[in-house]
Amino acid sequence: MIKEHCDNISKAKLGNSNGPCSENTKNKISKTNKGKIMSDDHIAKTRRATPCVIDNIEFINLTEATKYYKVSRTTVLNRIRNEKYPNYGYIKNQ
Repeated sequence: MIKEHCDNISKAKLGNSNGPCSENTKNKISKTNKGKIMSDDHIAKTRRATPCVIDNIEFINLTEATKYYKVSRTTVLNRIRNEKYPNYGYIKNQ
């Protein structure tokens, strides 16, 4: 029974590529994704959508803060973690 099941799976996968993408496929994927802009809803749902507050201005995520202050994400993160910048912080969940 198990051998027959494995053989059926093998036959079903025959001819399908399971390995890494070819360069041609990678180029097609890259070309498709370039220039796409995520919606605000999608940005808010992403892993990096950590609400933060800087100078009493609340941002839905770090990306919005970086756009507003025109600094890198790393700069904002380092300032949030540094005690020298008390006006930078995460918004705590209530």
